[in-house]
Amino acid sequence: MATNIYTIFFIKILSIFYVTFLAALFGLFISQIFDKFIFHSDTIKTDNQTVEKTPLHLMLFKTFFILGLYGVFGYFFRNIITKIPFPLDGVAGFKYLRVKELTSGSVFLIVLFTFSETIIKLYLQIKKKFKIYY
Repeated sequence: MATNIYTIFFIKILSIFYVTFLAALFGLFISQIFDKFIFHSDTIKTDNQTVEKTPLHLMLFKTFFILGLYGVFGYFFRNIITKIPFPLDGVAGFKYLRVKELTSGSVFLIVLFTFSETIIKLYLQIKKKFKIYY
């Protein structure tokens, strides 16, 4: 009985690595696709002249709209990733779908937000608008 608990614990650790790897891989890939083909992050200007001309409410709306789209996409990803099988599901009674990291989708969103050049540039615009410098 004790070996079964250790086996399930070890499988759970492996499943967390598996989910984290998949979420990070997909999050990095999707952030690059969004930046290049959907939001065209290379066209977002962060120079002082552009920031001064752009109204704050437009900056905030664009930023929160994109964050909302990422949240919706995170919902879809969470539903897709549960369909990707885990090789050790069912071994020693382990249930892959009960792993919280799988059902939360938080790793995907963290990677998506962190590596999004669009979000980084919009955040920089807002900081310049508010004159927040470090």
